[in-house]
Amino acid sequence: MRERHAAGAAEYGGVFRCEGLGGLDVRVAEGDLRMFVSYGPDAAAQTAAQQTVPAFNTTGETLEWRLADGAPFATILRFHWDSDGAKGSTLVVTKLGETDTCHVAHIQAAGNPDANTLAREIADAQAPGFDCQRDRLRTYGPDGKQTD
Repeated sequence: MRERHAAGAAEYGGVFRCEGLGGLDVRVAEGDLRMFVSYGPDAAAQTAAQQTVPAFNTTGETLEWRLADGAPFATILRFHWDSDGAKGSTLVVTKLGETDTCHVAHIQAAGNPDANTLAREIADAQAPGFDCQRDRLRTYGPDGKQTD
C-alpha cells in the first residue's frame, strides 16, 4: 500500500506496508527525507512510527528478526544517514510489543566491526523487558560503548 500527499501539501512523503515475519505488518513511512519504521496491525499508532535517527536517512535492505520460541520480539535494521556531508550508518534495535513498539538502541556502525554482534546482544538482552513509555533509548558509539 502506498499513500501520497496531495500536490501543494506542506510535506511530501509516502507510506508503505508489507507483510513481515509471521504475517506481522511492517510499516515504512518517509517524511522530510527521513524513514520511520513500525510494526503490527496498528503500526501507525506505535511509538516507533515517530522514531528515526536524527539525520536525513534511508533504510538498509536487510531486516533482521530476533525470535523467542519462534515468535518475533525485536528487529534490527540499518539506517544510512547523511548530515552536513558526513555519512554513516546506524543499526536500530526495535522492540516488538503487544501494546507498543519502539526503538531500544541506536548503534553507530561506522568504525565498529562488531556492530552487528552488539545489536544482537542488545536486542536479546534488553528488548524483551524494555518499556516503551518508561525506558529511554540507548545510543552506542563506534567503540561499542554507551554514549548517553
